[in-house]
Amino acid sequence: MNISDSFTSTGAKFFAHEEAMINLRNGKGQPITTHVMLTDICNHSCAFCSVQARAGDSLPFDDVVDYLDILCGYGLKSVILSGGGNPILYKCRTTRCDFNDVVNAAYARGLDIGLITNGMPLTR
Repeated sequence: MNISDSFTSTGAKFFAHEEAMINLRNGKGQPITTHVMLTDICNHSCAFCSVQARAGDSLPFDDVVDYLDILCGYGLKSVILSGGGNPILYKCRTTRCDFNDVVNAAYARGLDIGLITNGMPLTR
């Protein structure tokens, strides 16, 4: 696979998951990658943003972990953490778990982890 196929949606990535493709042909599809939109909290107010009217919500940490556990049971290989905001700002209101806890939970399940964020540095 060439480098552009690693970062773009050409379909070539499917060939890296031969077992999943064979299972799909045999009527036994499985998830390869899932997106989890952790939060709609953002550290910007960009004029072009499609989700400017945010509620300030975050997914419950236990729901995120349960979701990953269910999909891992079906053969999930990776998770992309993103959202209608900046996923690095994630904090569960009930458990106080944060972005690092989600990354650790995904890593503990053997998942490859991707991140979609605005890339802006945070200050404390």
